[in-house]
Amino acid sequence: MGRLKGENIEFFAKHKESYKSAYKTQIYFCFDSKSHGESAFNMLKKAYASECNYDAYGWDKRDFYLGFTSREVRDWVLSDIEDSLSSYQKDHGNDPVETEDEAVTTSSNNETETDDTGTYIVIGAAAAIIILLLLWRK
Repeated sequence: MGRLKGENIEFFAKHKESYKSAYKTQIYFCFDSKSHGESAFNMLKKAYASECNYDAYGWDKRDFYLGFTSREVRDWVLSDIEDSLSSYQKDHGNDPVETEDEAVTTSSNNETETDDTGTYIVIGAAAAIIILLLLWRK
């Protein structure tokens, strides 16, 4: 049976959003981006190739399902992933190191929120002035 180890478990720990059992013999996985989802899909299909007998992407390629040969095998894979993650987090701490790409995304999202707030304030003020001018004329 396959296993996640080394760089694979590190990647999984840093980029997974969730995973859980689904249906009778499937596991649902969701990752933080399409590209990470595609990479994880390929990585998990390779790691558990002999146990996996079904796969399908969700809405976009950041989430997907993997099906296994039996419920027992699915439960073993879930347990293996949880054990590997626990071991990784024990060795590397609970907070995965933020990558450079993630830092850029976070700062650009904060700037966008600030810009949107300013835009709403300007639009609101302009609307209030127009309403006051219309009422003043009467």
